[in-house]
Amino acid sequence: MNANAVEEVKRLWRLPQFFEETFGTKFNGSGANLLGLCPFHQDENPSLSVNPEAGVWKCFGGCSPPTGGDLLTAIQKHLGCDFQEALKWAAERQGIQVEKPVAGKTKPPLTTAVAEYHSRLRSSPEAMAWLTDPQGRRGLTLETIARFRLGW
Repeated sequence: MNANAVEEVKRLWRLPQFFEETFGTKFNGSGANLLGLCPFHQDENPSLSVNPEAGVWKCFGGCSPPTGGDLLTAIQKHLGCDFQEALKWAAERQGIQVEKPVAGKTKPPLTTAVAEYHSRLRSSPEAMAWLTDPQGRRGLTLETIARFRLGW
C-alpha cells in the first residue's frame, strides 16, 4: 500500500462524509469542530467531535478506551481490522487503485532506515570511538554494534 493511496482516500472521503454515509451521523456546530452522536457506543448527547480541516475525530463520551484519530482509524474501529484492510476497504469504495508492492523490488521503510543510520554510525570515527572506548561507560564491541545494527 502506498502513501499516495492514503492521501487520496483522505482527500476524497472527508470525515464528516464518512460518518454521515456509514452511520447516518448528523452533525451540528459551527467553527472548526462539528458535533454528533458517536456511532461506536450508545450515545444520547453529542460526544463525537470532528474537525474536517484537520481530518481528525475524537469521542468525548462512552468509548472505552477514549478513542479518536483520522479517517482510517475510524474505519479500523468500525470494521475491527488493521490499517491495511481499512485502506483497502476505503480505496475500493472511492474507486482508488492501491498499488501492491512488487516482491524483491523495494525494502520496507524500517529496513531502509536501520541500514542508513547504521551506516552513518559506522562512518563516524567520533561516534564509533565514543561507543567502543573501553575506558568510557559504553565499551561496546564492534560485534555488538553490528549484531544489533546500532545507528546514529
